[in-house]
Amino acid sequence: MKKKALAVFFAVIMLLSSFSVCIHATDIFDFSTIKDYLYSEMAKCNESIDLSAYNIPNSPENWDALKYYVNWLLPEAYHISKETGLGSEISATQILNLKLGYICNAEQYAAGLSALRESVNKIIAGLDGSALSDAEKALIIHDRIATLCEYDLKLGAEDQRSFTAYGCLVNRTSVCEGYVKAYIYALDKIGIKSYAAEAANHAWNMVTIGGKDYHVDITSDDPTTDTYGLALHDYFLISTDRLSKFTDHNGGVGNFSANATDKTYDNYYWTDSITEFQLLNSKLYYIDNMTGALNIREGDKSTKIADVGYKANISSKYGNGKNCKNFARLDSDSKYLYYSSESEIFRIDPATSLTDSIKPSIGENYIYGFTLDGSKINYTLLDKKNPINSDYTINTKRSAAENTFSAEITPPPTDPGDPDPTPITDPSVDDSFITIKNLKSKFNVDYKSSVTFNCICSDPNAKIEWVCSGASGKTNEDGSYTVNSATKDFEIYCRDTVSGKRSSTQAVDVSTGFIQSLIAFFRSLFGSLPVYVDMKKV
Repeated sequence: MKKKALAVFFAVIMLLSSFSVCIHATDIFDFSTIKDYLYSEMAKCNESIDLSAYNIPNSPENWDALKYYVNWLLPEAYHISKETGLGSEISATQILNLKLGYICNAEQYAAGLSALRESVNKIIAGLDGSALSDAEKALIIHDRIATLCEYDLKLGAEDQRSFTAYGCLVNRTSVCEGYVKAYIYALDKIGIKSYAAEAANHAWNMVTIGGKDYHVDITSDDPTTDTYGLALHDYFLISTDRLSKFTDHNGGVGNFSANATDKTYDNYYWTDSITEFQLLNSKLYYIDNMTGALNIREGDKSTKIADVGYKANISSKYGNGKNCKNFARLDSDSKYLYYSSESEIFRIDPATSLTDSIKPSIGENYIYGFTLDGSKINYTLLDKKNPINSDYTINTKRSAAENTFSAEITPPPTDPGDPDPTPITDPSVDDSFITIKNLKSKFNVDYKSSVTFNCICSDPNAKIEWVCSGASGKTNEDGSYTVNSATKDFEIYCRDTVSGKRSSTQAVDVSTGFIQSLIAFFRSLFGSLPVYVDMKKV
């Protein structure tokens, strides 16, 4: 009898416990049902939003849910003041009002909102209704955000919009919070669920693919300082087990460890790419930076369409622990793919395989990054003798402005059989402003000769830099440049680092026949017999 009474007692207790849990679960208000109302009030910059009509139960859980919803899931409300924060007016049973401040007025907000919507539409262009999987759509958005935005090293001190989707997508500068909100915003536009994860003063995304949650940290996949075309994939759609292995992930795993157990994408094919995936004519293209192949991805199959041929003798190990020696970048316009080697930027028509290129004079450097910018290609250089950092960023004595170069994109050849395609020209060449003295269409020197070049510039305040490709040399005290013991053909030009203007390139043929080798032998016995282009100080 006692056992039966105890059984009834515990059954009642369990029933009451179950009932209380149900009450608690249904007590959490679904704030997405009032999303449009909140946006409409915020668009008017209303500092006290009346919520009394919605009968929102007053509880700590609902207040936390409301704060989370406003802070993370209303990305268009970029104008809410962080300094003011969120407050409320409550009764014993209800949350009656939401109190908040703004950084602008309603007219300014409307203009900014238009810019934000235009930007997010560019981020999702070509994805809505495409045949790509949800994972691939999330990949394209991840890469577009990573290459668009630069991490705000001032941590929002100069503009609090760095904490918003506006900062990420319009200003192109944000902290981790801005990356997260921009990703939530863009994914929501194409029907993919995402929410924010936070730990140790860091934030990243949880993304739902096929009913399963995965970690995505675009901030960590976009190393600072910014490099054209660089987009890592170490933190894309990974499990908690994978995330926990990244010792450089300063956010830890937080309280989201139970949400991402699936390891399907932990070592997926995109982890071998460190440049942006491209969607062109509804097809997915990428560079495998471990093999140097430009591939098209169709379903579960990758097919090589070109060898990018990047043979730079540099390497780096980052989060994926892989030793990557290929630093080719990939970009596209409405018709063509563009990819870089260590010394050229190629343009290829995937439909015809027709290819042309620009081959800039880059001196003792590699092309390290590039991006399309309207009618121009902007690119940066990596010193051959100056290795990259562990996060694929570079060391250089040049400032960011001095290390950014541009080349004009001219119309491509139209005839696949055209033996002389239209080159991509460099608009910075201006021989009327700066030139090599005694510039020749072709210059010849003997094997092991020393050759000195002089520069003429119309601006006495110009800061002259010599760029030599294929030979070693040094800048002399009088501003001339001497190439010592050239053993192969080389190219050289001079440039003004202030204006960015440069001379035409002087091509130099170095003769290495038997007679020249014999001359070089006697020179090694009796000393160098220099050949001078011009020794006069300009």
